[in-house]
Amino acid sequence: MPATYRIMRDGKEIPVDQLPVQQAARGDEVRDCELDLVFTDGTKRTIRGNATPLKGPDGSITGAVSAFIDITKRKQAEEIQRRINVRLKMERHELLSEVDRRKKAEAGLDAKSHALEEVNTALRVLLKQREEDKISLESNIRTNVEELVLPHVAKLKKTRLDAAQESIIGVIEDNLMEITSPIIRTLHTFGFTPTEIEIVSYIKIGKTAKQAAELLGISPRTLEGHRYNIRKKLGLDQKKLNLRSYLLSIP
Repeated sequence: MPATYRIMRDGKEIPVDQLPVQQAARGDEVRDCELDLVFTDGTKRTIRGNATPLKGPDGSITGAVSAFIDITKRKQAEEIQRRINVRLKMERHELLSEVDRRKKAEAGLDAKSHALEEVNTALRVLLKQREEDKISLESNIRTNVEELVLPHVAKLKKTRLDAAQESIIGVIEDNLMEITSPIIRTLHTFGFTPTEIEIVSYIKIGKTAKQAAELLGISPRTLEGHRYNIRKKLGLDQKKLNLRSYLLSIP
């Protein structure tokens, strides 16, 4: 009856004279030999075993004996384990690559964050310098107007002026006071009248009550009435605070 399977090793069919039992019959000891039995239906079984020569009393070889066991399931398990190991190795490589990519991304974000912080710091410095320059410019303008212009306007108001000229001088003085009083908009929130705002401006630049009254063309008594109203609107009527110092503290 023809064989229903082929005996193979490493994908190659083994000739009959190279089978383990034939090698043992020639005097060769065969140990841990693995063979594949490939059946005609395509299935495969793996066997493992030994083959030993049989010797007579005189030491001559009289035959051979072999014993093999089926290790198909073990080989299948080993193959599954091998595939799992390959898959795990691939996944480990992919994981390490992802970790490396994320580390580089984080490093890039850290660099961008650092650069952004440097830009923000530079902007804060520029804004601070701009604010300081603005304050300095306002101070210079205010000083020049107060020391070089307003005294002459005050003198001009004491001369003989007709109604039209007095009106023009009044407009000029109001505009100059607006320039020298950056707190005007803030003071409007307290409900000050235009006259009270003018008095605040004079107090802020250090004018005495008499000087302010003369500049406004009102009596010192009237001026004191306005000062009282100003202190009351600022909430200072019950406090012993210097009015000029408080006005200078208003941003």
